[in-house]
Amino acid sequence: MKTSTAQFGIATRLYAGFGLIVAILLVLLTVAYTNFSKLNQANDWNVHTYEVLGASQNVLESLINMETGERGYALTGASASLEPYDNGKVAFKENLAKARSLTANNEKQQARLKKIEELQQQWLAAAAEPAIALRKAANEDSAKMQAVVAFEQSAKGKATMDQMRVLISELVDAERVLLVERGKNAAVLRSATSATLVGGGMLALSLSILLAVLLARMVLTPLRAILHATEDLRSGDGDLTYRLPVLSAEFGQVATSLNGFIQRLHDIITDVRRGTVTIASASEEIATGNLDLSSRTEQQASSLEETASSMEELTSTVKQNADNARQATGLAGSAADVALRGSSVVSNVVSTMTEINSSAKQIADIIGVIDGIAFQTNILALNAAVEAARAGEQGRGFAVVASEVRSLAHRSATAAKEIKTLIDDSVGKVETGTRLVADAGSTMDEIVASVRRVTDIMSEITAASTEQEAGIMQINQAIAEMDGATQQNAALVEQAAAASESMQDQARHLEQVVGVFKLDASASVAVSSAGGAGASVSAPRKPALRLRAV
Repeated sequence: MKTSTAQFGIATRLYAGFGLIVAILLVLLTVAYTNFSKLNQANDWNVHTYEVLGASQNVLESLINMETGERGYALTGASASLEPYDNGKVAFKENLAKARSLTANNEKQQARLKKIEELQQQWLAAAAEPAIALRKAANEDSAKMQAVVAFEQSAKGKATMDQMRVLISELVDAERVLLVERGKNAAVLRSATSATLVGGGMLALSLSILLAVLLARMVLTPLRAILHATEDLRSGDGDLTYRLPVLSAEFGQVATSLNGFIQRLHDIITDVRRGTVTIASASEEIATGNLDLSSRTEQQASSLEETASSMEELTSTVKQNADNARQATGLAGSAADVALRGSSVVSNVVSTMTEINSSAKQIADIIGVIDGIAFQTNILALNAAVEAARAGEQGRGFAVVASEVRSLAHRSATAAKEIKTLIDDSVGKVETGTRLVADAGSTMDEIVASVRRVTDIMSEITAASTEQEAGIMQINQAIAEMDGATQQNAALVEQAAAASESMQDQARHLEQVVGVFKLDASASVAVSSAGGAGASVSAPRKPALRLRAV
């Protein structure tokens, strides 16, 4: 799994992780919206059913009013008693039309309403209208009142009215069955919605926690590896054989750059050590020339007896000059080491500041992404809470989910604060770089002091050379016959001067690089081989020492 994801950058992984969480939240919102829409639709149908029930009740009431008006008129014969009858006929038509309109998609209910209308017409024709006509006739001729009584006692319209009541009762029962079924479906839908929201919320929460752990591991592990490498160089251990492992995403680029820097520093140190070998070789050339000069000087030993005292003084002065020269060489080496340390410190400071600035920019981008996602998530949660509040009691479960989403946004903001801590750590490393620069300045001051000391020693060598010149003038006449050999000695001295100049150039070069570092095996072998060659040349120095003793 690590290999398959290493090719993706940090930003891509963040987008993918938070995108998955956002996708889950969108799915939850879609499911919730769909289910709430279904609940609203079911509620609309319930309202529709109650309207059908109301219309049915009104139809029944209109029939009762018609029957009451017909009977009242039959008993009293007063025209006012017909008012409920007339109003009932009008109300029956209106309520029946309304019931038909509300149940237009229900064939069974339409059939019942049609049957009720037919029965109402039958009742009017067979019972109501004949009874009213008889009563009107009785009002004109009281002898016909017995016919009205007989007609009412026959109860011709009762059966029809009972059938209409049964049909209306069936219509009402059918609508109530629909209410019960819709109530059950709504309960199932609410349970499914709650389960989906709770399960999805738990899944989103689990993924958020997992994402936080993975992000922390993804960022901290490469940073620790990089800090280990830079700390080793900063502390002065100087292990140039260490290389950072292959890292993923942008950290891989940082590791590659740092490994390239270490390799470049390794090559520089290798060149410096080889230059040291070159200096040793030049020193051996000087030793060889001095050996040849000593051989010729031995041929003139018989002529130097008269100047023995002067030669002793000259020998003492030469020894002093040699000691001073060795001391000057040691100080020059110390100055070179100090300069090399200063260069190493400055290089480390530059590298550390560059890497910290790069890391700070990348982490700043990550914080921007996390803040943007947290802000958008918080807005979505706020909108969801508003919609849940509008939904009232039915949106209470959705409000809980909205609260969990806002909690997720808060955690994302917390993650942003943790990453900011990393930036603060980078600032600390910048301060470390500042201290390193201060160390470099101190090191350069030490170099200046060492160079001044070398200048003083060279002055002493000059004074000693002046004393040598005075002694040589005393024996000038005694060594006249040695003039030819002296000319050859002068040529050898020029050769020694050239070799000394070469050593000075190499010493100045050593002042620009570092001192002691651990190199890989191949570089160490190359330097050791060069050093061995120099050692083999230095062996013939012993005869020269014997000559000086004489």
